[in-house]
Amino acid sequence: MILIESILDFFTQKTESNTKETSAQPLKILPYGVRYALRYRGGNVGPVDVLSLAREWCGEAVYASIKILENNLLAQRNLLQELCEAFVRGGSDEDVRLVLERSLSVVTGAVTTNVKKLAEISRMGPGSLERSLIETTKSALEKKPDHTLMFLAYTCFIGLREIVTLATEQQIKVYFIVPEWLEDEQTREMGYCFDGSVSLVRVIQKSEHHLLPKKTVFVDDSIKTGVSFGKVEQYWRENFQIELGKDNLFVGKVLK
Repeated sequence: MILIESILDFFTQKTESNTKETSAQPLKILPYGVRYALRYRGGNVGPVDVLSLAREWCGEAVYASIKILENNLLAQRNLLQELCEAFVRGGSDEDVRLVLERSLSVVTGAVTTNVKKLAEISRMGPGSLERSLIETTKSALEKKPDHTLMFLAYTCFIGLREIVTLATEQQIKVYFIVPEWLEDEQTREMGYCFDGSVSLVRVIQKSEHHLLPKKTVFVDDSIKTGVSFGKVEQYWRENFQIELGKDNLFVGKVLK
């Protein structure tokens, strides 16, 4: 119980701190290039627009940077490792921006990723989804204290700083599952694991599914159609013979 109470105290302090910090700040808008892409290019952005987010939308920049590397697994894993190390050191937003800049130097201007979800997030303001994710994780820990946390990527990477801090302080493993990888037979990977005891990011292969913890709780930053969790439910049913129910899913925001 002491462990769970300390985790909940951590999240309560972070939520109160973030609320105080943002309440007096003027509402920020997304960079022009990102707004243009959302309106005229179907939400497809390139590396320049992704990096422009880092000035005032750091969490969102982390999410978009990891997502734009989805077809370069080595670069994506290396970026995750660098980001986690920066967060463990207590790195600033500027430190994060420099990490993103180095990592995206391998991306050509022709490569894009879709960030349509930022249209919804922007209406809530910078940091809003991150705070929601903190509250959702707190609820999951309260109700399922003996379960392993699994976050549904990619948008949950917006809260990567807080997730890494939690895992490091409590010396636990947290998982990031990419639902699209689960249903793609050509993809051998299913996600990532961050081990807070050694600050190491590891790719999780589908062939290792039998090594995953059976008692798991899934955290999603938001939900609209429920398709992502549906993919996870199907995979767990077919490979673990485990029926996941709605009590295994904790959601931050319901998007319309």
